[in-house]
Amino acid sequence: MSSKIKEVYKKDATINNIHMSWGWDLPATDIDCLFVEYNYPNNPAALIEYKHQNWNRDFTKGPIRTIHALANKADLPFFVVIWNNKPEVTFEIYCMNNQARSQHLDYNVFLKVLENKELVKEAQQITEKQYIDFMTFIRRQKNDTIS
Repeated sequence: MSSKIKEVYKKDATINNIHMSWGWDLPATDIDCLFVEYNYPNNPAALIEYKHQNWNRDFTKGPIRTIHALANKADLPFFVVIWNNKPEVTFEIYCMNNQARSQHLDYNVFLKVLENKELVKEAQQITEKQYIDFMTFIRRQKNDTIS
């Protein structure tokens, strides 16, 4: 890891610890790798939290639930995408709200759906090309609905 990246992580950890020291009644969440996918000109299309394959897949933690609430308020699809880069880049897409489920089902890709805190379908590992196609698709869908 480069020293520049290490410095960023150190700063993130520092502000996180400072904020936590303010007390339990000032909750906040440190979001690991949240992307706001958007289309031109700056119209948000989806919220995606990327997690490495080593993530424990605990969808009940505060950061995931917080992003879920934010996405619902913004009427945006929210996906958790687990990525792997060994031996090749692959992705698993988890739909976290109704907007995401609707778009994903329209795209006809198998997925895991969070309903009543239970995973009801197995995620399919997809290739990088398939994932890029999906990213293009969701941008077109949201673009059609934004005036």
